[in-house]
Amino acid sequence: MSVIKDNLLYIIIVVSLLPTVIIIFVYVLLRVRQRQRHQQSFGTVDYFPTKIFYSSKRKENEPQECVVCLEDYNDGDKLRILPCKHEFHVECIDSFLTTRKNICPICKRTVLSNEEIPTLPSQEDQEVGS
Repeated sequence: MSVIKDNLLYIIIVVSLLPTVIIIFVYVLLRVRQRQRHQQSFGTVDYFPTKIFYSSKRKENEPQECVVCLEDYNDGDKLRILPCKHEFHVECIDSFLTTRKNICPICKRTVLSNEEIPTLPSQEDQEVGS
């Protein structure tokens, strides 16, 4: 009878601890995947082209303000251009894409996918209107 009680106690302990172990494992796995995606997104953001803003070369239909920080663009500000052609301060959009959402703040289009790297031409610091 003692052997049966010992086995039953062992089974009860295993059955009660197993869900906890599974939950902890799934949580750790999700955190690791989230961290990997964050690091991948941060590296991928650098592939998007940038340009320097000059108010004298700004076209009439181009915005004058970054919708992330709501500050006006100043001459010499470095802007990042997303695949949807919307422009933002480099610091603002890099932070937004890597810590908040994976979408353009203006048109809500997905910016970074897990499988693809942006295919826009890599032009460093092109001037507005060039």
